[in-house]
Amino acid sequence: MNIVDKYGLQDAANNWCPEFEFVTTVKEAANQINLPHEDYPEFCEKTEESIVLAIEILEEGSIREFDIKALHGFCMAAKEHMIVGGYRTQIGTIVGTFIPPEPMYIPQLMMTIFPVTKELEDIEEWYRLFECIHPFEDGNGRLGGIVMAAVSYLQTGKYKVPKRI
Repeated sequence: MNIVDKYGLQDAANNWCPEFEFVTTVKEAANQINLPHEDYPEFCEKTEESIVLAIEILEEGSIREFDIKALHGFCMAAKEHMIVGGYRTQIGTIVGTFIPPEPMYIPQLMMTIFPVTKELEDIEEWYRLFECIHPFEDGNGRLGGIVMAAVSYLQTGKYKVPKRI
């Protein structure tokens, strides 16, 4: 049994059915990614820059675990209440009742979903697994959206983002 199965993350990811849509500009993608957050629109510009940075990383090869931490630090640097670029150290819940894995398992779980390449066939599945691992104290939705937008842009010329109602 692999670690993703051990913690029920594959089932949780498969049972969570967020909707996605394509937008045509990086500005629209950043806006859509940030819309549900309490600090909207404060992080839209940094999210936009992070999408461009993720595209550049993918054009060179792949996004690795190291890169995801760097992207988090870059995007979330203005958050004064948290350590950016490092995994969470507390157990918490994601909206509703889902409890993500304990912090000590995050590094091993993250290794199962990296590297991310521009050829990744199922970016939606990657996004759902990333969100279920919930590796960072804050910014997981933004970061997952950034990677999804970057991969989809390189595949289609459009940015796939979580649909916000």
